[in-house]
Amino acid sequence: MTIEGIKALIKQDENRTLELEKSTGELVKGMQTLCAFLNTDGGWLFFGITPKLEILGQNVSDNTLQEIAHEITKIEPAVKLPVEVVDVPGRDGCSVIGIYCDAAKFGDAPYTSPNQKYVIRHQ
Repeated sequence: MTIEGIKALIKQDENRTLELEKSTGELVKGMQTLCAFLNTDGGWLFFGITPKLEILGQNVSDNTLQEIAHEITKIEPAVKLPVEVVDVPGRDGCSVIGIYCDAAKFGDAPYTSPNQKYVIRHQ
C-alpha cells in the first residue's frame, strides 16, 4: 500500500468496506469494524485519517503495533490480518496504519469480538 493508494481508496469516504479512524485511540471500535468486515464483504480499516478525509497519520511505535496485534487476537475464531504502516509525506514521524480484511479468505464462520456477538457492517 502507498499513500497514493490510500488517497484513491478514501476518495469515496467511509462505506460498507472502508472505515477511517483518526488514531488508534479508537482501536476497540476499529476491531469491531474488522469483525464486521469478516462477517460481510471484507474491507479496509485505516488509523490516522480524520472524518474529513485528512491524512494526518500518527506516531507508530512497536507498542502501537503490539496493541493492534493483541486486539486482533480477541476476534474469534482466530484470524491473521496483515497490518501495514505507510509514512505520511511531509509529516515526519507520522504514519497511517492500514489493515485489510479479505472476508472470502476466512470463510463463512460468524466472527465475534469482545462485548459483541455476531457483528455485521451496515451502510
